[in-house]
Amino acid sequence: MKKNKTNLKSILKIILGLIVLTLLAAFIYSESKMNLLDKEAFNSFSGSFEKSCEDFSKQEDVMSFIKNWADENELKYKTDDNGNLIFSHKSIKRKKDVAPTVIMVNCNYEDCYDSRSAITTAAMVAYSNIRSGKYTVIFANNINNSEDVYYGLDRALFPDGAKVIYLDAGKAAYVSASSFARKEQTVSVPSEKEAVHCDTAVRVRISGLTSDSIGTSAANHPNPIAMLSTVLTRLNSKSFIYQISDIKIGNRGNMYPDSMEATFLINSYAVGSLTGYLDKRVKAFNKAYKDDYPDAEYSYEVIDDISDLPEEAYTADTAASLTTLLYALNNGNYRFDEDAVLPNGYEVGDVYAINCVRQLRIDEYSNIYVDISTQALNNDFMKEILNENREVCKLSGCKVETVNTFKKFRNDKNSLILTLKNTYFKVKGFSLRDSGLEEKKDTYFTPMSYLADINESMDIVHIKTTNKKARAITTMILCYVQTSGNFLSL
Repeated sequence: MKKNKTNLKSILKIILGLIVLTLLAAFIYSESKMNLLDKEAFNSFSGSFEKSCEDFSKQEDVMSFIKNWADENELKYKTDDNGNLIFSHKSIKRKKDVAPTVIMVNCNYEDCYDSRSAITTAAMVAYSNIRSGKYTVIFANNINNSEDVYYGLDRALFPDGAKVIYLDAGKAAYVSASSFARKEQTVSVPSEKEAVHCDTAVRVRISGLTSDSIGTSAANHPNPIAMLSTVLTRLNSKSFIYQISDIKIGNRGNMYPDSMEATFLINSYAVGSLTGYLDKRVKAFNKAYKDDYPDAEYSYEVIDDISDLPEEAYTADTAASLTTLLYALNNGNYRFDEDAVLPNGYEVGDVYAINCVRQLRIDEYSNIYVDISTQALNNDFMKEILNENREVCKLSGCKVETVNTFKKFRNDKNSLILTLKNTYFKVKGFSLRDSGLEEKKDTYFTPMSYLADINESMDIVHIKTTNKKARAITTMILCYVQTSGNFLSL
């Protein structure tokens, strides 16, 4: 019995020793890999870029910042025909057959402050000079979040079997290998004009908003088109004689609209009622959005000089069609309720579709078009939302057609995502503050679909960074690039 106890103690000592050695090895490994990141360069770029974001007033500014930074640090890059910045690092001889890594990040001057952690991460990978397989960093010159930027890239940048990491930023860090499908619809509003027969006008303006990529924020992001709709609905409900003219929406491509101007023509007896309502809208607007959009402004002016009124306005039938259309279209998220049959991995309350009225355009012949972006988890949910939109169009006397389709993305290859998660854990270790890089499903459309269209053989993931985890995620990527192809790689 005594001998058994002695053996047990010996075994426990061996196990304890192995645990200590493992922890020590992990610590040494973590420390060595953390040195891959030049912390001084990271802090310098991050601080300078964050300060400069306030001064960016056009797309050239953000791209010039990156070019100037690269020139100061004597980094080699090229600018393609679409203004994308491409940093390429050749492989060392013994890793010439290792699958190349491509890092891609969107650069848009309007949301660069929110994206600063992702742009900093990409910059630090471009800045590095790791002895590794080939790796490329692409800063996409993407002012309108357009698919054209991706499809316009040189396909040689995306060879068969490449490992592609698309970076953006948000409130929580995670890695994803799936995202929603997207369809674009264009609605044609029957448009006719007539002479103005009212004696007064009220011109409404909304300005100072910033745009963003369309996603789950569609439900609460300020939408000037929806604000136009509220005024039209109010006029319609009061049975006023009214006309509408000079509609201008700040269209931002595949992003939320950022401004609105419209002239509402009414008779003088109704001015007090409309301006009283607008005063309430201004107050509600300021309460809802001023903190997040300090430059935002909702204003109006009364024009009572007949000589200053527009000569033409849209007819009552056109105004009625537009009012019904904008009022009835759903602009926001669709979530699973308690009665839903939940797909595997989803819970009650999760988003399964997004519908966003993203543009209102008027052509040279005064025809009105409304563009809708719909994103959905699968084809069944997509059909549900598109059918809803078609019914609304039918009700309002408008025609609708689908003009663009982008497939749902799903990466069934497990290699890259598992390696990145393991790399993060080994680099960062486990702590109560940081339990690792979580794997999640994107509940919106991402550019992973575009990248898969370019070359479906690639292993593609999306990493969302945060300011708190940017250093760790950057180190993880650097470590992945360095160790990829090693005999005992992570």
